[in-house]
Amino acid sequence: MNGFFKQISIWIILLIIVLFLLSTFSQRSEPKEELWSKHFEEQLFLKNIETVQIRRLPEEQYKFNAKFINPYQDQNQMEFETDRFPDKWVEELKRQGIASDVRTESTVWTMLLLNILPIILIIGVFWFMLVFMRLIKKLL
Repeated sequence: MNGFFKQISIWIILLIIVLFLLSTFSQRSEPKEELWSKHFEEQLFLKNIETVQIRRLPEEQYKFNAKFINPYQDQNQMEFETDRFPDKWVEELKRQGIASDVRTESTVWTMLLLNILPIILIIGVFWFMLVFMRLIKKLL
């Protein structure tokens, strides 16, 4: 029974690792054409921006993720990084009623910890069960 449990545990852990890798790499998709801040500004003043998320990155960089009302260059949204967030953009976003709160981007370590922590917990539970099974076998 002990060998069977080890084998099942290894297959479950391998399955979890494969699913983790697939979910990590499937989230990355390249847009057809790269859109920049000038495109954002153009669409902002044409009132073609539905929502926008703004994140502050390290070293005074900003990451914008905007969703268009009508597709622009065959894209429904755009994402770009820039080192500026002009006041005229803030004013226009407020005038159009689009929320423009700037959030601080979490660090790489935080994201790594949040992605790996569930795997570590699952491995820990399996290790605990394995040790517990050995203890029960010794007592019997």
